[in-house]
Amino acid sequence: MKKSSRNSLRVWATELGKLIKGMVSKEALNERLNEQGVALFRSILKHYLELKLNKEKIEVSKENNADSIQYFNRILIRDCTVQQVNSALSAYFPGSFLSGEPTNLIRIKALYDFTSEQWVNFGFTT
Repeated sequence: MKKSSRNSLRVWATELGKLIKGMVSKEALNERLNEQGVALFRSILKHYLELKLNKEKIEVSKENNADSIQYFNRILIRDCTVQQVNSALSAYFPGSFLSGEPTNLIRIKALYDFTSEQWVNFGFTT
């Protein structure tokens, strides 16, 4: 999320309302930002990332590197990113303080097994 003004609950509710062709209030959205909501977001993001990996590219890469890959039982790819979230989500994503102001952060961690094309670990921490 780049700017908090663009990622407010009001904007989320408006965009969600457009997607479902209905109305969603920011209060209703706020009520659903709980552990189950985070779990849902995690599964959606995981699925999206799997689609973005593009299985065809992986297969071509495996074929081109078949001689090198055969020597390994597993090839693990690990990545992590940290993103600041809107201060309205501070109850769910507490962070530290920067210049006396709270910073609400989410850390997304991923571990992918290239050889089996499976997620070994995918999660969020604060």
